[in-house]
Amino acid sequence: MKLKFEKNQVIKGVCLTLLVLLLMIPMLKEHSPILNRELNASALKGYFEPIERPAFSLKNWWSGAFQNSREEILKRDLGIRSFAFRVNNQLHHAILKEIRTNYIEGKDGYLFGKDYIEDYMGFRYVGDNNMRYQTIQIKYISDKLKELFDVELIVAIAPSKAYVLKEKLPQKYDLNQKVDGNYEIYLAELERLDIKVLDFNKYLTAQVKETGEKEHILMPKLGIHWSEYAATLAADSITNYIGQLKEKDVVRVNQDEIVKTTKSRNQDEDISESMNLLYPLASQKYSYLENFARDTIGKYKPNIVLIGDSFGWTLWSKEIPHKLWGEESLFLYYYYNLWIPNEHDVQKTNKEMLVTYAKKADAIVLLYTPMTMESWGSGFIERFYTMLKKEEGFDE
Repeated sequence: MKLKFEKNQVIKGVCLTLLVLLLMIPMLKEHSPILNRELNASALKGYFEPIERPAFSLKNWWSGAFQNSREEILKRDLGIRSFAFRVNNQLHHAILKEIRTNYIEGKDGYLFGKDYIEDYMGFRYVGDNNMRYQTIQIKYISDKLKELFDVELIVAIAPSKAYVLKEKLPQKYDLNQKVDGNYEIYLAELERLDIKVLDFNKYLTAQVKETGEKEHILMPKLGIHWSEYAATLAADSITNYIGQLKEKDVVRVNQDEIVKTTKSRNQDEDISESMNLLYPLASQKYSYLENFARDTIGKYKPNIVLIGDSFGWTLWSKEIPHKLWGEESLFLYYYYNLWIPNEHDVQKTNKEMLVTYAKKADAIVLLYTPMTMESWGSGFIERFYTMLKKEEGFDE
């Protein structure tokens, strides 16, 4: 009986010691070079909600706002946070096959955004009347811009991975249950009204089906956007199309310098990076065009106002347009955030800016993927349509 009691005491002592050591790991990591090296992990990727830092006051103290804020700040500042976060995510993915973000794993390890799948299946449909009215507005804007300033309005549809690689979608989605969504109806209306369209969704779907991506990756397995290679060729297509409309000899992308590597660049593995795993997932071999805009002498660089979602950012952040387009070009990220070449600070748009840049442009390009078509133009279409109707700021 005494032996059993002593054995229980030893077990309790060991458990208590382990618990204390476990609780002390964050502190030990900060002050131990060995633990700091062994439990080190790269910074977490993705968006984290900013923490408000309320000033100390009796009101904030009694309400608990000050204490809660300080607690969250301390959690963010823990040296072991990145390592612990990644270990937790790794265990969920390896054991439970669970991704702790708004993504889902399809066949053969292909990763998809849940919103993109829902859009593909037709679950995010905004309605016929909204689409018809908006495309009528686009047609009016297109005709007026051409008439007043000889500015082209082009609708460019970025690819959706759910469309391009639908065969890789998770098995739980019955593709036979798919119905027409925003993309199909919008496209039909744009074609009916004879609005200029560059449909990269259709083009990349056909290319992947034809080539199987054996030569070049177009829609990365571990990313949500098109590859940098596909984005560069899309920028070339936009430039060439505007050159044809304006009858100008524009700068074209040279494709004779291609680097092949399994080390991804920019956003080619943005889903897997945002999963914040301890060990990276197996990569693909990517193609990257080098020195692609060297033949510029005597060539015309059109000034383009690019309005779009994160697919536009894949072009702008790589500074692809900076090499192919004119100095008056700019990018309106979701319309309200303005980015200008060679400037790294974002500005907010206003009516005066909009009118000024519209007059200088050769073309305005709306670049959205099918999933974001439910908020197509991000307010640009309605605002510009109203301005043109009222003829505000458009005096010659």
